[in-house]
Amino acid sequence: MPGDDWSDAGARILRSTAATTTVLESGAASTGALLPGSPGSEAVAGTKPLTAADIRPFDASERALWAVQRGVVAALGDDGRRLQEALPGAEEAGAFSLGVVEGVGDAVQDIVRDRVRLILSGITSVVDFYAFVYDISLWVELISAWTAPQGTGIEGVVDRIKQDHPALYEAMRNFRTLVRKFDELTASLTDTSQPGNFNWTRAQAYVADWLVDLPGVLGQLLRPSVDQLVADRGDPQAQGRTIGRVLARVIIEAVLLAMDLYALVRGAAHLASDVLRAVRESLSATELATAAARAEKAAPGIIATGKGTSGAAREAQQIYEELATEIRAYDRLKRKTGAFNSAVRDIAGLKVSDTGYIAMRLDAQHIVEATWFEKHAAEFKRVFGWEASGDMDAIALHTEWHIRSGEKLATNLNLLGAEKEVSLTKKLQDFLKARQTAPDGSVKPFANLTELFQAHADFYRDYSPRLSQRLDGWFAQRLAQIAAAGSPP
Repeated sequence: MPGDDWSDAGARILRSTAATTTVLESGAASTGALLPGSPGSEAVAGTKPLTAADIRPFDASERALWAVQRGVVAALGDDGRRLQEALPGAEEAGAFSLGVVEGVGDAVQDIVRDRVRLILSGITSVVDFYAFVYDISLWVELISAWTAPQGTGIEGVVDRIKQDHPALYEAMRNFRTLVRKFDELTASLTDTSQPGNFNWTRAQAYVADWLVDLPGVLGQLLRPSVDQLVADRGDPQAQGRTIGRVLARVIIEAVLLAMDLYALVRGAAHLASDVLRAVRESLSATELATAAARAEKAAPGIIATGKGTSGAAREAQQIYEELATEIRAYDRLKRKTGAFNSAVRDIAGLKVSDTGYIAMRLDAQHIVEATWFEKHAAEFKRVFGWEASGDMDAIALHTEWHIRSGEKLATNLNLLGAEKEVSLTKKLQDFLKARQTAPDGSVKPFANLTELFQAHADFYRDYSPRLSQRLDGWFAQRLAQIAAAGSPP
């Protein structure tokens, strides 16, 4: 539902021990209550006594029609009343059920193929991300290792990746398994064999169960198809096909969400919005848990495999945080942040001017203002070995913190009150100017590197305790070097 935090969805699913019997919390799904006759519905306050029509049919064909007539129609509100009048009667349940299976079969393989491609693109994007953060030659070898069987002479590379980036290693090794699990899930939705002596196929039974499981989210995504369903009144098989095509997408997207693959797929899709997001916003916690349990029955281990793959994106985020706190020479860090910024644009499909890109962009910021190099060039070289301002140490900061003015933040992001804020760089320059100004207004420039560095340390401590924590050790080390070097000869 909108506003839900899905960051730990996979963990919540794996912890669930009663996925199919949990009573929906108030307002948790579009229907607002369990289907009459569903396990646990008797616990919902105010549920009317069950009638014959409330009891879930045993026949798979009738169960599919029953699920649409009751749960999906209820989720559609006013549109549901129109659909209710257009749906076939029980005598046409068989044709309707076959149509649903046909619709699922028409769509599910294409949807799976597209989503698997996006997962692969997402993993490739993560590999690209690592490539600019670490030794590029290692990652060239890694691409070969990705598709190579074990024992081919490059296990040393694999071992390094496994040790340094375990989530990425698992994502790549899990990919083949992930594809196989999706194949198993797809097979269950298109299985034409018959269970025992029943007159329906396994696919009809399985699809009917999915219709029962996901009434709320399916109803929301069927809304644009109501006119078509009404127009096909009298053709139950055509109505079933329309519903089946939407159901196929709902099933796959719900399983992706349960596998924690939302961020990886959406990032690779280069889309600001997408059906996956629509499912994410409409899916109740109970429907998500039920979808996970249903997928596990068809393809045991599919949820854990997906979680192993999604870990690559989380590990990339960790590397991003490390990059944002790394201290190294300005010229080297500038190349690194530039590569990161390019990757952000490529992966997210953003332009340089897009607000989303600017919010993520990292800039290399001199810890000690670069303007001081010319004034103290000889001392910088003698004490630290810095030949130019590009050799001075720097830290990566977000553009909006580093150099953007409050006026632009207020205008571009609609941040009320931001127009009064100034950038870190401007505040630092004002602070250093004030530190060199005597009470009588006269200017007393910093006499040596100790005064210059201490002034910068004091600024960061006053300006941002969090930033100061990242820099305190660096300043202590540099001030110790200055003291050890002594006065210039």
